[in-house]
This record gives sequence, structure tokens and C-alpha cells, in this order.
Amino acid sequence: MSASIFISYSSSDQKVAETICDALQARGFTCWISCRDIGPGENFQEAIVQAIRSVKLMLLVFTSNANNSNEIKKEIVLAGRYHLTVVPVRVEDVAPNDALAYEFATRQWIDLFKDWEHDIERLASQIGSLLAEGPAVVGSKAPVAKKPLLHRYALVALFVSVLAIGGAYLYWRLAIPSAQMAADDRAWSDAANLGTVQGFKQYLDSFRNGGHVAEAQQRIQAIDDKAWTDAFAAGNIVALSKYLLQFPEGAHAAQAQRSITGLERQAAEPGHAPDKTHFDGSWLITIACSDAGGAKGYSMQIPSEVKDGVFHGQRGAEGQPNWLTVDGTIQLDGSTELFVQGVTSVPAYTVGNLPTGSNYSYHLVARFEDASAKGTRQELRPCNFTAVKR
Repeated sequence: MSASIFISYSSSDQKVAETICDALQARGFTCWISCRDIGPGENFQEAIVQAIRSVKLMLLVFTSNANNSNEIKKEIVLAGRYHLTVVPVRVEDVAPNDALAYEFATRQWIDLFKDWEHDIERLASQIGSLLAEGPAVVGSKAPVAKKPLLHRYALVALFVSVLAIGGAYLYWRLAIPSAQMAADDRAWSDAANLGTVQGFKQYLDSFRNGGHVAEAQQRIQAIDDKAWTDAFAAGNIVALSKYLLQFPEGAHAAQAQRSITGLERQAAEPGHAPDKTHFDGSWLITIACSDAGGAKGYSMQIPSEVKDGVFHGQRGAEGQPNWLTVDGTIQLDGSTELFVQGVTSVPAYTVGNLPTGSNYSYHLVARFEDASAKGTRQELRPCNFTAVKR
């Protein structure tokens, strides 16, 4: 498999590694992960070496399990041998032991146990920058063949373009007061670190003639395109509506609206849910989460009701430990996005071991079909959602 990123992880952290892998691949990166890419009967050690030798970057899923893994240490040694950049990603608050502390003394950590959405975007941004830089050239240089005349003309044109862009940037630098330039650079740095559409739009609103306007517009368009690709691939009303909510005037807004209209018509045809009350009634849902990020796995059941297509489930006393609510609207095609909020009870069952009484929230993407439903949690840890009509 041709991939850019090798994901190194302890076998005990497979679910977390797969979640990170899926998140990166959803953002356009290609990953190699042993649990998926080593085939039956294939030599494990040979596959690992070949994969590390062929990728451009290693991502280390760092946990207490990885901290004590001899296999992880071997993979880090191989990364050094093949001159790979290693990006350590902590999914729980643990410091490296002596064997790894020396190796990562000068590396920048990225934590994924505080704010998943922000942290995963930050990780994707850093990986994108590292891959764009390319690996360092090691050893002697191969002889350079003469470029065809057409290539020379292309290089001259590229050189002239660079000079033009550089000249325009230099003119802007000389023409704008230094205080304003500093403010522009600070605002751009904040927007780039945040990496969200809102952040880039805020920069554009504040610096309409700033030095980073073109890049901000390109970043917004890239996020727009990525969101549309994900929504189109999902192919349901919830995903398409979510895209429209984020990009009401986006490049693909008209197509998203046409797709929603088509799905609504299809759902109203014979053989589909006749109206929004199709799923009304009492339901019992189960949310089951695996061990992840230092948190123990658990399974909980929540009695729920659907009325006029509106879903609501609740357990416990509002605002008290172990309280949880699940709310959302089921679309005509059975797709839904359910929002969960609650208050923690036992720290051992939460990623990051949050103290009792802490507020939390996340959302589930699911699909209802007659008397059953299935779905998955979208943030931080792998969880499955199931429901049966009573």
C-alpha cells in the first residue's frame, strides 16, 4: 500500500490508533497501520520494516502502553535509520520514560485528550506542513540530467512569477506601517493555528488588504471542498444539512440543496418512511465505549422517546453526576445527528480522567430503520450507538 504516514502504536491501543487513522484519512492523508495493512500469513516484522522504509513520516500514538513497549522502541530506531520525522501524539497525560525521553527531548508533542476537534485539526495542519517540506536528502547526489528546452521555459516562467509575487509582497511590506504589519502577522498566526473557517473569515474581515488574504481564501476553499466531499460521500440529509449550515454560501451549496431535495422526495416515495412520525414511539438506546486514552470501557442504556421525528433520551437527575441527555431530529431517510451532553461520575471511565461533576458533550451520527438503529460517536474515543424500538 502506498502511504505517507506510518502509525506506530501499542496493540493495546488499537482502537485509538484506528480512530486517529480514520480522522487523518478523512482529511486526505494516506496512512499505513498494521492492524489493517498486514495481510493474513504475511511476515509481521518484514511488513513493518518495508512500511517504515516507504513512508515519509511516523506518527507515534503515545500512551502508557506505548511507553513500555519494546516494539515501539524498535520502530523508533528504524525511523531514525530511514531519516523519518516522528510526530508524537499523546492520547493520555503521561510522560515518556527514560528510554524515550532522550529520543523526544527536542520534539514537539501534540495532545489529543483535551479538545479533539481543535487538536486533530492542529495535528493535520502540522503533518501537512511536514509532508510538504519533504524528506531531507541524505548521501550523495545523483547526476542531474539536462532538462528539455520546454522545461527550461517553464522554469523561467516560474522564476518570473516568483519574482512578481515577491516584489508585490515586498512593496506591501515597505508601504504599510510596521505596527500594522505586526498586527496583520499576529492575526494571521492566530487564524492559521486555529485552522477554522471562522478564524480565517475573522482575519479577512479585519485585514481586507492584508499580506495573507490570498492564503486565507485558499484555506477556506480547501475546508469547503473537504466538507463537501465528506457530506457527498455520506449521502444523507444530516451530512448535507450540516455542510449547508457551515457553508450557506459555499461553492457546493446549490448542489447540496438539490441533493437534500432529492433525498426528501425519495423518502416520501412508496416503500420509504411516509412522514416524519414513522419512527415515533419508545426506544431503548445503548452507548458502548471501548477502553481508550486511559479510560475504561463501559456500556449504558438510556430510555428514549421519539415524537414527530424529534428524538430525546435521558438518564439521571439533571446537572448531577451520571446525568446524560441525547437529543436530535430524525430525517425522513432515517439519518440523524444526535447531540449528547452530561456530567461525569467516575473519573476512571473518562478520557483524561475528568473529575466527578465535570460537564462533557459529543455527538453521534446514526441511521434509523423501522425498529432499530445503529451509529457511532464522532469525537475522542470509539463508541457504538444502537437502539431498538419497544
